[in-house]
Amino acid sequence: MRAHQPGEENARLFVAAYLSNGRNASAAYRSIHPGVTAKSAAQLGSDMLRRERVLDIMREEMGEAMKKFDVTPERIIQELACMAFADVGELYDDAGELLPLTEMAEEVRRAIVGLEVKHNQFGSTVNAKLESKRAALELLGKHLAMWTDVHRSEGNDDLVAAILGARKRVRTTTVEEDVFS
Repeated sequence: MRAHQPGEENARLFVAAYLSNGRNASAAYRSIHPGVTAKSAAQLGSDMLRRERVLDIMREEMGEAMKKFDVTPERIIQELACMAFADVGELYDDAGELLPLTEMAEEVRRAIVGLEVKHNQFGSTVNAKLESKRAALELLGKHLAMWTDVHRSEGNDDLVAAILGARKRVRTTTVEEDVFS
């Protein structure tokens, strides 16, 4: 079965459904073509995602949302840095009491993901929960390509070729030994 070329309105409806449903192409296709079977919707939704006009509309919609909420790569990195480098000591005063939010540095406040209030017979305590430092550092490290499994080598083409050749010989020898043993 071959999908027809989406018209402008059809493409816009598909993109709106796709972006609003958690990016499920099959569900998006079925929302604008309710009579289509689930199997056909999966294929046709996938086909829609490969159409240049649909991709253009999606980039346009996402770009508008990014502008509206001031989402930029720089801002995302800044937020990750706040989480990664937050100092828990900056949450408390000299007596060990949690500072009011208005007295905390903005960078520290940005790392807080929740406040928990516990009540007991002596009063209330407030605990601040920070975003995972490890997760934020990992995302920053990935952005900076610090954790790559690919090792770059420049100017060592002969060495790389020799290593790859040796690996090939070892694999071939191992296979031959297994076959003839």
